[in-house]
Amino acid sequence: MTSSRNAYRQRNVFLYPAQEASMCNVDIPVVGDGECGTNGNTKVFQADQAATTCADGDIEGLYIQGPFSLPTKTQLVGKDNALLYQVFIPGAMVGKDEDVLLQSQLTTITASGPDGQIYRTRTAQGFDAFVLVGESTSTSYYRERKVSKEEFYAALETTIADYNIREEDLCVWDSQNNAIAGVVGSLEACKEHLEESFTLGDDLDKGTKNIFVGET
Repeated sequence: MTSSRNAYRQRNVFLYPAQEASMCNVDIPVVGDGECGTNGNTKVFQADQAATTCADGDIEGLYIQGPFSLPTKTQLVGKDNALLYQVFIPGAMVGKDEDVLLQSQLTTITASGPDGQIYRTRTAQGFDAFVLVGESTSTSYYRERKVSKEEFYAALETTIADYNIREEDLCVWDSQNNAIAGVVGSLEACKEHLEESFTLGDDLDKGTKNIFVGET
């Protein structure tokens, strides 16, 4: 992830182990041509944002998702060690006077151990913004540690091997399991996606760059 002036860019690669064999009989389509219970897979995620309003530690801007521009708000909370980030569906899109909450995320930065290892812990809650407005639809939890570029790529390659992910599936699927146009599966495709994050600082100024690797 990179922040520079009023802009923020994040690129993620999520790695998944092979499905439990007992679940392979469930009528859920397999993404890609791998074998259920044998091969893992990947998904990629990206976010590009620019603040349009900054006041009292709060930042507001748009999150672009396909053809939609979704309003967001980020607030520094706690003892300046956590961020509350929320994404909304514009009220006009769903016949409401006010914007409707779609996702709420809390990210907390901590340091641990004698070496002061930096951790980024994120919890996210998803909500129905269209039919059963306000009802919870999903939750997630991630814990990541800040590492060097060399440590990150070593861990990436090790996990790809451990999860038996086919090269053809490396970084070709988006967060909705759709094939990404023009991308051929490879480790290089993953690196190109991740390195896009750092071009923000090159475009604007040096910026602040951070690399985190997930923990299980």
